[in-house]
Amino acid sequence: MTLEEKCIFFKNKGYKYNPKTGIVVNSNGSIVGGNSHGYVQICTHIESKNISIRVHQFAWYIIYNEIPYGEIDHINRIRTDNRICNLRLVNHQQNNFNRGDVKGYCYHKRDNVYQAQIKINKKSIFLGNYKTSDEARNVYLEAKKKYHII
Repeated sequence: MTLEEKCIFFKNKGYKYNPKTGIVVNSNGSIVGGNSHGYVQICTHIESKNISIRVHQFAWYIIYNEIPYGEIDHINRIRTDNRICNLRLVNHQQNNFNRGDVKGYCYHKRDNVYQAQIKINKKSIFLGNYKTSDEARNVYLEAKKKYHII
């Protein structure tokens, strides 16, 4: 089943999305959703097949009546927060910009310095060598504001 077919299937089965809360309820009004790699997903079993879709994808379809052509980013990085105000359509690189685990600097033992760098369109931009991790981190964060504009 394609993503669009899944969206239509759940919509036709009476599933409703609340854009203010980010919650999906079934035709009985019960809240639905399980956890899949930190994302909330809705699923059902029909004709010996499991049909599932992530709530943020279903939400996008319900609100905008379209299948997203890129990736849907959770702005606040909380994968379970599916309020429409927390979702935005981005490309893969922009989605990675919003990752919390990216540092942008590392320690180089040989030179006894911290090197900062940032990637833009698969190219690394060297931001310099620094004595402390805080200095390298701050330079990276400033560059992130400049280059990772979404």
